[in-house]
Amino acid sequence: MTSEHIDTELLASTLAAKYKALPQPALSTYLDEIVNWNNRVALVSRRSTKSVVERLVGQSVGLWELVSAHSDVPPSSYVDVGTGAGFPGIIWKMLAPDSTGLLVERREKKATFLDRVVRVLGFSDIEVYSGDARDASRMSGWVASFELATTLAVASPGETIPLVRPFLSPGGRFVTTVGSSTPVPDEAAGMRLLRSQPHRGGTLAVYAGPE
Repeated sequence: MTSEHIDTELLASTLAAKYKALPQPALSTYLDEIVNWNNRVALVSRRSTKSVVERLVGQSVGLWELVSAHSDVPPSSYVDVGTGAGFPGIIWKMLAPDSTGLLVERREKKATFLDRVVRVLGFSDIEVYSGDARDASRMSGWVASFELATTLAVASPGETIPLVRPFLSPGGRFVTTVGSSTPVPDEAAGMRLLRSQPHRGGTLAVYAGPE
């Protein structure tokens, strides 16, 4: 199955108009890379590529806005575990160019794609780790080193928080998407829910750890 045809320039223009903080040229380049690689690597759904990309971009922006709106200073470092095609980590780098990011992806072909995207977009201070998150979380430079951690709707917060917690500095926050059929717990794996917000097909949630 091949990906549906997408006018990436038009899609980037539409999304940049909707989400004002996104730079259209970088977004257009990113979407070009996704479409060009999708037939080989299956980064996102090939049958409904456009709608999935629109949803993932919206979730990525929504998560960043949710965690930043209630902070005096937006997070300056983040880790995106199981990032896949780069959502939300690549979008976050567009929104916060001075931030430091780590993209963790265990599938080698997707990690290769991410390496290319980082290079093509000219991003600095962002690394791609190809391997298991548990191994990455034990590396000395990344243990307790990030203000923010994220995963997108891979499991319930109670299941994903133990995976990302080793990356977080004291008082760090975890942001995630929760599917519409999954409850959003007030407490999960030692982290408490700070705020949540309905979003297309589910809920965006921010959890905080102990200081």
